[in-house]
Amino acid sequence: MEQKPPSYWDLLEDVARLQAQTARSFTAWADAYKAAGKAAEATAATLDLMAQHGRRLEAFWTQPPDAAVAQALQMLTQPWQAMGLPFGSLPGSSGYSRRQSRTKD
Repeated sequence: MEQKPPSYWDLLEDVARLQAQTARSFTAWADAYKAAGKAAEATAATLDLMAQHGRRLEAFWTQPPDAAVAQALQMLTQPWQAMGLPFGSLPGSSGYSRRQSRTKD
C-alpha cells in the first residue's frame, strides 16, 4: 500500500493539535503564576503583621506599662507567684502530707 502524501488539511489538523497543547500549557502556567501571586500576597500580609507586632513589642520594651497593667499581666502569666506563693507550689503541696502512713511500731 502506498501512503498518500500529507495534504494541507492534515497539516492544519497537526497545527490545531499543537496549538491546543500549547494553550493547555499556557493555562497551566497561568494557574502556576496565579498560585504564586496568592502566595506572595499571603507572605506580604504575614510580613505586615510581623512588622506591626515588632513595633508594639518595641514600644512595650521602651515604655513599660503602668503598674496595674503589669500586675494584671503577671497574674495571667504567673498566677502563683503573683499571689505570693513560691514557684511551683500548689495549694496543699507544702511537702507535708496530711495523711500519714500507718505503721505499727
